[in-house]
Amino acid sequence: MKLADFETYDSLVAMFFDRARTRGDRPFLTAKIDGQWRSQSWREVADKVCLLAEGLRRIGLNPGDRVILVSENRPEWCIADLAIMAAGMVTVPTYVTNTERDHLHILQNSGAKAVIVSSAKLAKPLLPAVFRADAAEHVIAIEPLRQAQAGTVAFHEWAGLLEGDAAALRTRIMRQVEKQGRVAEYLMDRAIGIGEAKLAGRKRLRDGPMNLILEKTLRPKIRQRFGGRIKAMVSGGAPLNPDVGVFFETMGITLLQGYGQTEAGPVISCNRPAAGIKMDTVGPPLDGVEVRIAADGEILVRGELVMQGYWRNSAETARSLQDGWLHTGDIGHLDGQGRIVITDRKKDMIVNDKGDNVSPQKVEGMLTLQPEIMQAMVAGDRRPYLVGLVVPDAEWAAEWAVANGEKFDMPELQGLPAFRNAVRAAVDRVNRELSVIEKVRQIAFADEPFSIENEEMTPSMKIRRHKIRERYGARLDGLYKA
Repeated sequence: MKLADFETYDSLVAMFFDRARTRGDRPFLTAKIDGQWRSQSWREVADKVCLLAEGLRRIGLNPGDRVILVSENRPEWCIADLAIMAAGMVTVPTYVTNTERDHLHILQNSGAKAVIVSSAKLAKPLLPAVFRADAAEHVIAIEPLRQAQAGTVAFHEWAGLLEGDAAALRTRIMRQVEKQGRVAEYLMDRAIGIGEAKLAGRKRLRDGPMNLILEKTLRPKIRQRFGGRIKAMVSGGAPLNPDVGVFFETMGITLLQGYGQTEAGPVISCNRPAAGIKMDTVGPPLDGVEVRIAADGEILVRGELVMQGYWRNSAETARSLQDGWLHTGDIGHLDGQGRIVITDRKKDMIVNDKGDNVSPQKVEGMLTLQPEIMQAMVAGDRRPYLVGLVVPDAEWAAEWAVANGEKFDMPELQGLPAFRNAVRAAVDRVNRELSVIEKVRQIAFADEPFSIENEEMTPSMKIRRHKIRERYGARLDGLYKA
C-alpha cells in the first residue's frame, strides 16, 4: 500500500475492511499468551470489529458519543479503536500511567459516555473517576473485573459484546555484554566506534574487515534478542539521543526515528532508508507536509494532517494555529538534505545571564545515558552557568554499595563524599563532550525519583520542570552559593 492509496478511502475503517477482505486468513495481530505467540487473521479481527461495533450500539451508545480507551499495547486496543470508529463514535485514548485526577479531567472534558479498560490494574485509578464523572454510563472490561454494578454505571464484559453469529535496552544489553568477557566487550567497542565514525561522516577502510567479523559474531546474537526476524524499530515521542541510535545501528538493527504531534495527525516526518538515515535528525517531512522554521527557531507545520482546533479551547487554538500553520512549540532547523533536527521545546529553553540559549533536553539526555544516573534536570535560566538535580541509578548504587562495603540506603549513600564523587565523575564525563555554556558546574541529589505519583513526571514520562522547581528551587539556588 502506498501513501497515495489513502485518498481512495472515505475513512480508516473502510480501508481496514478492504484490506481484511483481500488478506483474509493471513496473520494480522499477534500477541504472546501464556508464553506462546498467537496470531489473529485479518478475517477474525474484522469479525470482532463488527461484533464489538454492534455491541456498543446495543448497550445504548450512539454516533458521536465519546468512548475512552485505557489499555496497554495489545490486539484488543486496535480492535476497540476500529470498532468505536465503525460504530460512528469517537475514540478518546489515554495514557496507561494516568492518575485518578488525570482520568477525571479527561472524562469531564470529553463528556465520554463509556470507557473500555483492559485490566484490573488499569481500572484501579480509572473507576473512582468514572463514578465521579457526570456523563459516564458504561464500563467495558477486556479482562474480567471484580466489580459489581455501581450506581448508574453499567459494567459489561468484552466477551459478551463479541457474541454473535459472525464466523533504559541499551543499558541492559551493555551490562549483559560486559558479563560475557573481554572478547565480547572488545567487539562491542569496535562496533560502536564504527557507528560513531559513520555518524560523523568518516569512512575508514580499516572498518571493512571488522564489519564482516561483527556480522558473523556479535550482531546475530543481538538481533536474536529481538526475536531474530526484526526488520526495523521505530522511535518517537521525544528526540532520540544520537548515541542510542548509533548503538542500535551498529548492532545491525535499523532504527527509524519519527517526529510528530497529536495536533498533526500525528506523524510529521520520519527517518527512512530512502531518505538517508541520520541519527541526529528525525528525517524529512512526509509527502504533503510543509515545514518551515520561524525566526525564533520554532518548527511550523502546515497540511491536511493539521488539526482543526483543540476541543473546547478556542484560546489555545488561536495561539497554536496561525494562518494555517501549526506552531509546534519545538525548536529546531533543517539540515542540508531537508531533514528536521529538533533541539528542544521552546518553553524549556534556558537563556543564561549572557543571553546564550541552552537546550536542557540535550544535556539531560547525555547525563541519563551514564550508568550512574537514572534521572536528571538542569537549570540555569538568567544564571551564569548550569546546575543539575540528579537521581542516582538504584541498580548502580546497589552495586557501588557492595563494592565499597556500605549499606544500600540511598539517602545515606548520598551523604557519603565517595558516593558523591562517583556520581560527579559521571557528570564530568558528560561535560567533556559539551560546550562551555552547556557544562553542568554543580549538582544536587533529589530526595526521590521523579514519578507520576509525586507529580514530577507527566503520564508520557516527561519531567514536569515547574513542579521540580517548586520542590527543589531553594536547593538549586544554593548551588550558586557553594
